[in-house]
Amino acid sequence: MRRTYKYKVKLKQNAKQKAEEQLGLACSLYKACIEQRRTAWQRCGESVSGIDQKNELPELKKDEDFSDYKKIGSQVLQDVIERTDMAYQHFFRRVRQGETPGYPRYKSWNRYQSITFKQAGWKYLHGGRLKLQGIGVIKFFESRELPEGSQVKTVTLKRDSCGDWFICFSLDNVQVKPLPKTGKQISLDLGLKKFFTDDKGKNLDNPRFLKKNERNLKLEQRKLSKKKSRGQLNKDGVPSEGKNREKQRVKVAKLHRKIARCREDFHFKTAHYLVSNYDQIVIEDLNIQGMIDQGGLNKSIYDVGWGQFVEILLFKAEEAGKEVIQVDPKNTTQMCSNCRSLPEIKKTLRDRTHLCKDCGFTLDRDHNAALNILVKGIPKQELEEVKYEGGKRPLARD
Repeated sequence: MRRTYKYKVKLKQNAKQKAEEQLGLACSLYKACIEQRRTAWQRCGESVSGIDQKNELPELKKDEDFSDYKKIGSQVLQDVIERTDMAYQHFFRRVRQGETPGYPRYKSWNRYQSITFKQAGWKYLHGGRLKLQGIGVIKFFESRELPEGSQVKTVTLKRDSCGDWFICFSLDNVQVKPLPKTGKQISLDLGLKKFFTDDKGKNLDNPRFLKKNERNLKLEQRKLSKKKSRGQLNKDGVPSEGKNREKQRVKVAKLHRKIARCREDFHFKTAHYLVSNYDQIVIEDLNIQGMIDQGGLNKSIYDVGWGQFVEILLFKAEEAGKEVIQVDPKNTTQMCSNCRSLPEIKKTLRDRTHLCKDCGFTLDRDHNAALNILVKGIPKQELEEVKYEGGKRPLARD
């Protein structure tokens, strides 16, 4: 199994300067690769492949104007070209699918944020230390040991938008221990008011991390908008150095990072609880992008983070030996879970109670949807009865 272990890095000033220099050179090479491909196509109608660009690297290092690239390992430079090639592959794939993608573009120095070492250029030292070619020995906070028997495929040094540094080990052949079976199933109706409601009628509150921090975020963003960028003239007509703006930008970035980390932690803990207590988890296969395109609830959808939660749940279930079943969400909210009939007038978002006019069955809207999701995801012969607020009742059969 492939896994990535991420650790925070404590860089000394000398090592930090060398790392930033390598990031800058990698960014320049990325831009040069895009420029070469674009120019070759516009002038000669020829396409330049990634292999062609890799073959030119030895000659590039011999050139006196590019002597700084000798400080960087060859595999690090090859990885930069591979990223460029991947950007073009994704571009042409989307064109073939009839989409309108943007052409691969340059990256500024603060957006090219990582360099990758493969088989060579790095050496793992005991005590949370790592030796990187051209940078030296760096120390990282080894909060957990790398699993025994695993194989390190790549080592990536990364700088985030707040200026902090991290090291990521991409491991192969990671041995995981499946969790014991419980013999239980659960279905989840994901929502905005409640994070989810299950088929037993229980629900989990939506923490709304963005909404809780929105006031502070607005205040810091207003301060950032008033700061002068580097080179911009101030009131006295003197070009600003932009140091205060950079400090304020980091404050805003750290606040965004705090919100993202809180949301991610909540998703991990929720997914761990589900895979620890249930063998089969049935959820809706939501078209999140389509819901965002409709407008109206965009901020709330981004805040709840359904896509990230489902992604975490899938790989946690794979690791634990459990099963996640994704079903078509069509009519799960409208259909009656008791008689399986569809109403003539569809429920709106304001209708929070399900009332069936055919059989008179009344239930909470989300609980009713969770029962329908359960029947869709698990074969009926495996489901004999489910619990709800009124006790036990057999599921209706079509």
